Amino acid sequence: RGFLGLVLGDSFLFKSFQLIGARLGNYAVECLLKNNSDICITEKNDKLIKIPLSVAIKKKDIAVNRYYPLIKILT
Repeated sequence: RGFLGLVLGDSFLFKSFQLIGARLGNYAVECLLKNNSDICITEKNDKLIKIPLSVAIKKKDIAVNRYYPLIKILT
């Protein structure tokens, strides 16, 4: 089950992470079979999309004040 499984147990959140991971992994394999490379798979508006790896790893400016409440909950 791994570390995440130990932390979250069999909670709804853990099942959600499993589902997201399965969807992303499946789409990533489909992309590889179509010879797509140097991409990152993400979800946007309930659709799986490809983003160039160069864009995915680029430093992003995050509006800390907007996400601060979520950061406090998660840490």
